Amino acid sequence: MELRHLVTIALGLLSLPIVAASQNAFGTLSFSPVHPTTNDTITVVFTPADGQPNWCSFFSSVSGSHVYVLAFPFDCPPENGTQNAAVIGKLAAGSYDVLWTFTDNFDNVPVPTGMFTVVHAPAQIPVLSALGLFAVAFSVAFLGLQRIRPGASAR
Repeated sequence: MELRHLVTIALGLLSLPIVAASQNAFGTLSFSPVHPTTNDTITVVFTPADGQPNWCSFFSSVSGSHVYVLAFPFDCPPENGTQNAAVIGKLAAGSYDVLWTFTDNFDNVPVPTGMFTVVHAPAQIPVLSALGLFAVAFSVAFLGLQRIRPGASAR
């Protein structure tokens, strides 16, 4: 091999840790609840990487299947924002991509991304109350006794 090929390979190998570290430089995203339905209020939770600051989210939006969270790398003031989380709300069933980003990202610094899927909520099936169940049981027992009482003729 030529010397220039060896230098190119060596530089490429040296840059691998930088690329791997930058993908999770700020932290990771998770979602609450873990398996959301159309009835759930969804929250994006940011966990800062070691040595990284907390992030204050000020704004989030949904555009089609994309969720955007705008945040700043500092603690939230008492009157504004949500610390390391963004409440998205209820969403329609489908898959969503999430981008946790910040203003002034002119250098295109890699930011945390994630994905979650919302499924249809199970149908609500009405049930009887305890009093209703007692009334049904009493009616069935009363009718059963009427049919099997001694001396009753079978029809």
